[in-house]
Amino acid sequence: QTDGFLALLGERSMAVSLPDGRVALCPGDSLAVTIKVTSEYFRNNVFTVELSDSLGRFTLPTVIGRIADTTSCIVVGVTPATLHSGSHYRIRVRSSIPAMISLDNGSDLSVAMAPNASLDPPGPVDICEEDSVRLTARGGAQYLWSTGDTSSSIVVHQDGIYSVYVMAGTGCGARPAPIHVQVHPLPPVPGIRRTGQVLTSTSP
Repeated sequence: QTDGFLALLGERSMAVSLPDGRVALCPGDSLAVTIKVTSEYFRNNVFTVELSDSLGRFTLPTVIGRIADTTSCIVVGVTPATLHSGSHYRIRVRSSIPAMISLDNGSDLSVAMAPNASLDPPGPVDICEEDSVRLTARGGAQYLWSTGDTSSSIVVHQDGIYSVYVMAGTGCGARPAPIHVQVHPLPPVPGIRRTGQVLTSTSP
């Protein structure tokens, strides 16, 4: 099996491959893409890494990374967080000077579905001293809170910003917006003074 395919222009050629051998991705993942060239490209050249649609077509490719370079290099690309699931994604590279497009990487990439993660109640949340609030995450098979807890819900009574990473059974995860819990001090306990049949508060 080759590690990439070539697009030729005169004596120049370029190939694209995934050096870590990755075949599965999640929306929002980063991946290292190797670009190999057989001769130096012109000054101010830009290599652009493109991702196909879920059927392997490059009709409207998605740009996942760019680098200004003239020789072989590695581009760290980032897949869109909104990428939908599919099993036939491909990548290719485009150069600007000269204008060339490589063939794709030669093997399918699969993208699993990210969880539809949510966190309740929606923040911010205000509570009083000695009170607590239950925060509940939904949409996943596993959970990891900023507190280190791994259950789907936690009870908190301290001021702070709480976040959770929600992982689906597909292995992909999502992080809903964190919740700020603000704890307010209790008011001072009023004193009561009795004068005859009259009770009077001595609170300030």
